[in-house]
Amino acid sequence: MLDNVIDYMSPPEYGAEWQLAKASVALLDSPVADQVYDYRPALKLLGYVGRHEGTAGLKADFERFYGEGLLKYFFKPRLDGNRVGWIDEIVRKPRRALHPLKHLTISLFIERHPRRLLESAVPQKEKTWGIYRVEHRRAEARELADRGFSTNAVAAKLGVDWKTAERMLSSLPVSEPRRGVQQDERDQGAWLGLRRENPNASRTELRRLDPSLYARLYRADRQWLMTHGPLRLAANNGRNSARVCWATRDHKLSETVLAEVASLRSRCPPLRASKNRVLANLELRALVHHYGDKLPRTVATLNAMCEGVPDFHLRRLTAEVSKQRTSGRPLSPSAALRRAGINAARFADGGAALLAAAVSASIFSQDKN
Repeated sequence: MLDNVIDYMSPPEYGAEWQLAKASVALLDSPVADQVYDYRPALKLLGYVGRHEGTAGLKADFERFYGEGLLKYFFKPRLDGNRVGWIDEIVRKPRRALHPLKHLTISLFIERHPRRLLESAVPQKEKTWGIYRVEHRRAEARELADRGFSTNAVAAKLGVDWKTAERMLSSLPVSEPRRGVQQDERDQGAWLGLRRENPNASRTELRRLDPSLYARLYRADRQWLMTHGPLRLAANNGRNSARVCWATRDHKLSETVLAEVASLRSRCPPLRASKNRVLANLELRALVHHYGDKLPRTVATLNAMCEGVPDFHLRRLTAEVSKQRTSGRPLSPSAALRRAGINAARFADGGAALLAAAVSASIFSQDKN
C-alpha cells in the first residue's frame, strides 16, 4: 500500500521542484553550511533507522519520490552509477555539515513522506483513561445492564475494555477523607509534648520514639515540623560534648576494658590481650582514636593492662613452668619453650633469660598461693 502511495505522490503532482526552489531562496538568508543536523530521529520514526535493510529502503524510496529525471540534475553518479550514495552518511552519527542541496532534498522527503501524511490523517482514538468516572457513560452502562446485557456485551456496545465496563457498573471508590484541623492540632500537641519529655534528643531520636506521629506531621505540614523541631548543631559546634558526659563515659569504658582484658587472659589456649584485640572486641577503635583526649582513664587502663609480645611470652612460659613443677616432672627448658609456642632461635641467648624470669615468676606465684 505504501508503494502505491509513493507512486501517487510524484514530485510534479505536489510541486517538489517549487518547494525546493523556495527552500533554496530561504537558504540565501540563513545558510546551513556550518550547521550539523542529525536526521536519524526523524528517519527512525519513518522506519529507516534501526531495522534490517533500512538504508537500502531509504535509498529506493528517495529515488522513487524524486524520480530519475530530477535527481540527474542534482547529483552526479558515482562509479557504480548510484546518485544517492551519500545517504549512507545521514543514517550514521553526523560528523560534518551536509551539502545544502542534500539537506534540502532529504528534509523535503522527510516532511512530505507518505507515512507521516497517513499517520496525520488517521483519526485519534478517544482517550479512555478515567472514562468509567464520567456520569453519562456510567448511565449508559447501567441502562444496558438493566436491559440484560452482560459485562462483555456492555463493553462491546460502548467500545471499551471489559474491565472498564465492570468499573462503570460498580460503585466508585470512596477516597479517604482529608485530615481535619483537629487531628493536626492533636498531632502537633503530641509532638511538642514529646520534645518536652526529651529535651536533649535530636530530630532522628524523636522520630524513632514515635515514627507514626513524625510521618503524619511530615505529610500534613512539613514546614511546621521543621520549625518546631530541635535545632541542628554544626559539626564543629561541640555537639558531642553538649550531649555526652565524658567523665561518666570514661569511667564505664575503663571498667569495660578491665573486664575484657581479664577475659582474654583467662582463656585457654592463652590469647595475647593486645590493645588492638581489646578495642576490636569492644568496638571502640574509632571512639578511642577520635576522642582519646576525652577518655584519659580508658587510655591509661589500655596502656597499663594490655600486653606486648614479651609480656605474652613470659605469661605463657610461666604457665608452662608452673604446670611442670606441679606435675613433679623435671624442668626441661627446651620442652617448656616448645610447649609455650616460643621459638628459642629468635633469642640471642636461646631464651635463657626469659626462662629464668618465668621460673622466678612461677616460684613467686606458688609462694604467694
